[in-house]
Amino acid sequence: MQATKIIGGSALLLCALSAPFLVVPAIHKIPWMTTPLHVVNMAIKKAGPGAKRKWVDLGSGDGRIVLAAGKHGYAAAGYELNPVLVGMSYGATAYHYRELRGRGGRVSFHRSDFWQCSLVDVNVVSCFGIAPVMDQLAAKMVKESAVGTKLVCFRFYPKPPLPRGLHQVYADRK
Repeated sequence: MQATKIIGGSALLLCALSAPFLVVPAIHKIPWMTTPLHVVNMAIKKAGPGAKRKWVDLGSGDGRIVLAAGKHGYAAAGYELNPVLVGMSYGATAYHYRELRGRGGRVSFHRSDFWQCSLVDVNVVSCFGIAPVMDQLAAKMVKESAVGTKLVCFRFYPKPPLPRGLHQVYADRK
């Protein structure tokens, strides 16, 4: 009887923890895919120095891009719908707190839809979105961001050319 309760409780816990990884992507048609660390480092290098600059990661997942930007001096913010991933991001922030503070970086995470966040005063926007999302994101950036804002892309890109002085950075290409 005790084993049945343990198995049942474990199954229930597994369902509860996996639901955000199944339901959120199904509703919003955007799966969670981790960005390899070498691609994250290449993106930071290509985006340039971060002092007094703002970086926003749309669909920030486990927070690795936001943390890397913060470690390079950016005021970085991540927007993510999955509450488990937002929790993981806060945990990673606590783990890297001293390194972030020592380099002047500030990071924050928001459990919200990135279509609702403002891109005004943002210098760098990163997104690991799928192709249809990237075209919509380019349109959002045209409406909200300043000329010269960089869009850091991973694997999927908006259809060229990017309008009105937006700069595209291919983080996964040399």
